[in-house]
Amino acid sequence: MTPAEDCSLSRRALLSRGAAVGLAAMAAPSVLPRYAFAAADSGSHRPAGRLVVVFLRGAVDGLSLVVPHHDANYYKLRPTLAVPAKSVHDLDGRFGLHPSLAPLMPLWRKNELAVVQATGLDTTADYSHFDAQATMEAGSDDPGLSTGWLARHLLCRPQATDTLRAVSFGQHVAASLVGWGHTTAMTGLEAFQLDTAPAAYELVMKALDRLYSDSGRPATEAAHETFNALQRVAAVRASSYTPSHNVSYPTSLLGAALLDIAKVIKDVPQLEAVTVDAYGVDAFGWDTHAGQNIALPPLLADLAACLTAFVTDLDDEMHNTTVVVMSEFGRRVEENSAGGTDHGHGNVMFVLGRGIHGGKVFTKWPGLGDKQLDYGDLAVTTDYRQVVGDVIAHRLGNPRIGQVFPGLAFSPVGLTHIR
Repeated sequence: MTPAEDCSLSRRALLSRGAAVGLAAMAAPSVLPRYAFAAADSGSHRPAGRLVVVFLRGAVDGLSLVVPHHDANYYKLRPTLAVPAKSVHDLDGRFGLHPSLAPLMPLWRKNELAVVQATGLDTTADYSHFDAQATMEAGSDDPGLSTGWLARHLLCRPQATDTLRAVSFGQHVAASLVGWGHTTAMTGLEAFQLDTAPAAYELVMKALDRLYSDSGRPATEAAHETFNALQRVAAVRASSYTPSHNVSYPTSLLGAALLDIAKVIKDVPQLEAVTVDAYGVDAFGWDTHAGQNIALPPLLADLAACLTAFVTDLDDEMHNTTVVVMSEFGRRVEENSAGGTDHGHGNVMFVLGRGIHGGKVFTKWPGLGDKQLDYGDLAVTTDYRQVVGDVIAHRLGNPRIGQVFPGLAFSPVGLTHIR
């Protein structure tokens, strides 16, 4: 196996990652949601494809995002929460988008949006957000696996020298990136600078440089990577930026995050992978146990507006970019007494880009009848790893899916164009 094919994780890489994260903590805090960047080789090289993963933390109700308006049991089990068939934006005669997701319909009609319904983890375990997210970001339920699937993908790619190949926006490195030894953590472009008085900035940088001047040690290498990242991000921050087509991003946390990401994509053409955490705009976010018909529509409207602004702004970059929207699990099919839905199982995923077979709902629909439900939940008929694996293999140019998702019997969903 060549170095470019070595998907293993060394102790040195782990030490380097830990040191890099520690130094990144010196940057000022931010209220932006967590998101992560990863860039391929520096210089003129561009990645085979770029991946943007939008993770809806809190278990969004996929049956509201993409309504199965053809299934009478949906309306039987949700007498007050069901979205009326006449209100949905029909996709294929069976499923329709929630009314608040209307801004996505032009992408659907241009075949730049695909839907995967009844997807997710094979098991939901104890319906714990933490456990489901951890398993999904690991890409395996193997307790002995200490790396994330996105890190393993990067480890399978040619080793890059660009400082920003892996940058995790947030207080911590995104779990899917754990194991990529050169990840830099930050909470936003504006916040990624030393938390010190401007007049003392150069003095502090010189002092830190002297402190970490002993080359060859993992901590020292990580320090210099962080210093380089500070300079690279400062350059992106300082450059003037005007979104394409006069796009106006929503002022929400997700909108601010995607605007930052668009800036980096256009300034760092080697950018290869991005993860974005979206928590919603209120205390409960996507975890709609009560008052779902009040809480969910504005969240969906913001999601649709943010995605539309991002895709429109990137324009031709979308030929090389694939966006995947996912959540840790879905909601129970039957509504509860509080006008909400409890933790469930099967869910929905969106895939956006100009390299996909869009305008289609991909599903092995299990049905919502008593004997078709999985203990009251929508059954999972498509492992989410098959969806992500399809993108990795055919849009990111990495055929080693067995190393990215150990133990998976890979069977492409067929939603991407093969390069």
